Amino acid sequence: MNKNSDPLDYLIQCCETAINTGQWKLTKFTVLNAKDELNKLRTKIKDFTKEAFDANQFAVQEINRNLEFTIVAWARKNDRGDLYDLRMIQNPYLDPSIVVPLYSDGKTLHDNSAQ
Repeated sequence: MNKNSDPLDYLIQCCETAINTGQWKLTKFTVLNAKDELNKLRTKIKDFTKEAFDANQFAVQEINRNLEFTIVAWARKNDRGDLYDLRMIQNPYLDPSIVVPLYSDGKTLHDNSAQ
């Protein structure tokens, strides 16, 4: 174990040695190095916590955005996955496994007729 690269483990090892033998090998450098390593770990934890919070906020926004979508039409799907027979009213007599609901957020309209 390296006292420079693993200061916390080295500090614990020194404390265990002191308990078992009664002799202390601690230096000021060992304590300061361990304190510095502990501060770095706390900073990393704080950064990870903020990153997790931001990711959670983004997920909540996406879920809320998806809740605004409403069904505006229905289409049927063939064996190749092509959509056909678009309708504004759902036909209750069609097989539900081939009926696909089409959603809109009510804000975005795309007009492709001008092309």
